[in-house]
Amino acid sequence: NGVDPVSRREFWRILYDLCVEGVTIMVSTAYLDEAERCNRVALMYNGSFFTVDTPARVKAMIGKPLIEIQSKSPVETEKMLKQNLTYAHAVRSGNAVRVFVDNVHRAKKEISMLCTRHHIGVISIREVIPSLEDTFVEAIAKAQ
Repeated sequence: NGVDPVSRREFWRILYDLCVEGVTIMVSTAYLDEAERCNRVALMYNGSFFTVDTPARVKAMIGKPLIEIQSKSPVETEKMLKQNLTYAHAVRSGNAVRVFVDNVHRAKKEISMLCTRHHIGVISIREVIPSLEDTFVEAIAKAQ
């Protein structure tokens, strides 16, 4: 926290160099993009670990494809999708909305129709690779 981008890169370079030398490093961070740089991650929720594995395996644990919807109104898109049981776990991520789906082709078609019905201008709907944050948010939503 509070580190400028240049210093942050240098810090991570030092950590990588130490790893190459065989030093084990334990990092605690709330920034899951930083955790993705590690060889193994342990995700916690409510004071308990719910998974410990490689970032790639953790990101694959949901077992469903992730789609991202770019629209002219991401707030309205998220709100509209959350009202639909199939897409209730939709989450806004910057200027887009992301949601794990069972079938990409069907979901693209359905979401496009829903957006049209709600007068939401769609820019794009595409499959994306989930981040650790996407996976964490979905896993927690499913657990509740």
